[in-house]
Amino acid sequence: MWKLSSNVNEDIPFNEEESKDLLEELTVALGKTDIPDTLFFCPDIGDPRLPEKFLNVMFLDGTFLASPHFKTCLTLAAITTDHRTVPLAHMFHTGGENVAHATAFLALTKIHLKHVNWESTSIMADQSIALETAIKCIFKTQSLTCGLHLFKNVVKHTEGKPYSHFNTLCQTLDKQKQEDAQKALLDMFYPKSKNGRTPTYKKIESELARFTRLNKPCGFEAQTTNGVEQLHSSMRYMKQGNVVNFVTHLSVLQLHALNKLQTENCRDHPKFTFYAETILSLQLALATAFKVELKSPGVYNVSYDKDRNYPIVKVYAQYMKKLGRRKSFWRSRREYLDSLITCTAVEVTEVSCSLCPAAVDYMRCPHVVAVRGLLSFPVER
Repeated sequence: MWKLSSNVNEDIPFNEEESKDLLEELTVALGKTDIPDTLFFCPDIGDPRLPEKFLNVMFLDGTFLASPHFKTCLTLAAITTDHRTVPLAHMFHTGGENVAHATAFLALTKIHLKHVNWESTSIMADQSIALETAIKCIFKTQSLTCGLHLFKNVVKHTEGKPYSHFNTLCQTLDKQKQEDAQKALLDMFYPKSKNGRTPTYKKIESELARFTRLNKPCGFEAQTTNGVEQLHSSMRYMKQGNVVNFVTHLSVLQLHALNKLQTENCRDHPKFTFYAETILSLQLALATAFKVELKSPGVYNVSYDKDRNYPIVKVYAQYMKKLGRRKSFWRSRREYLDSLITCTAVEVTEVSCSLCPAAVDYMRCPHVVAVRGLLSFPVER
């Protein structure tokens, strides 16, 4: 196996000269030997601040390569707090997507990718048995499941139209509605899928923590592996030419993304990105929809203020439009937004909520934001 590890420059973005140097390094290394059966490469993140800009969920995916030598590429990507996908590690190999190669890939990534807090990082994958097995082997925990891949498999194994029940199951914070949707969805499975207890049926029946908003330990809006799949789709433009050019293009893409993040956070006067400003404003806007009542010292009851009749869904849609989100995006969150209205007497402290999942980095539930706002700002008498 041949490994390439390239440094992320702390001050200067990756430029054309560095690209030529990397191409020369690869050409010399690969010129000394035959093309290896397996090739792994990842950047050396020199600045410990960069991983702090990642959400604590990463995405693992594999893709088939129509090349003369390498047949499969495995990629691990992160997503930043302003929703940008950053490719972190790649591994090419001549075989198919299997447990051995996926396990080796994650083990190498864990060793060589510095400054990442792996203890608090979840890995999301599609329903590939090889990838899920490798994640459990290396990180000693279950992987998260891509909602889009799971839904496609639900459609294959059910009769009727399962989208409504599946969406409610994934998005609602209302426990009773979730249980009703789960039961209705399980009843739609073909008898063969029920009796055989397919992986898809098992996930819907007993593994909700791997894909539902209410039960997941992290990742409010990290629900699909689309980011890394889009990266794999772009590879078809990079596969022109030889292995050296292909690896160089991917390495440049990695380092460019990381150096852009580095440059943004090394400014004397850092600024919020447009995405960050919009998300922070949205959280404050949603928080104003709730009323807060003191239950006991440090604990509050938070519920939707029906007297104000604040249009949560409409406000959320307006902010998503500002971010360029399609109508289907915010419509798919309708069950989540409705459950914010219908769930009553939620127990909240300054840092936690009995209803919403644990806060992920910058993303706070509107109940906690409402409490903190009440304690921080003057209120009407």
